[in-house]
Amino acid sequence: MFLLDDLENKVRNNPYCYLTGRKIDLSKSLSYHLDHIVPVSKGGDNSLENCGLSCREANQAKSDLLLDEFVKLCQEIVDRHEKVNLENEIK
Repeated sequence: MFLLDDLENKVRNNPYCYLTGRKIDLSKSLSYHLDHIVPVSKGGDNSLENCGLSCREANQAKSDLLLDEFVKLCQEIVDRHEKVNLENEIK
């Protein structure tokens, strides 16, 4: 476990989503989450090192996936979207 001061020190100088790179306004608490980089359901712990600041949308999309699983899923979505767009352009 960690103290609130430890968390504040970690994110205060770098308020960006570790998943998307979006700048996060720390004064808008509903716009961001603290994500378990390795989900607890997959063996992660509640240490400060295993927590990353993320925008709400990205954290909800990541859910309980490991980072490489999430990136793979995102790539599949992008590939599918590009394929559908290409098919629509050909029609």
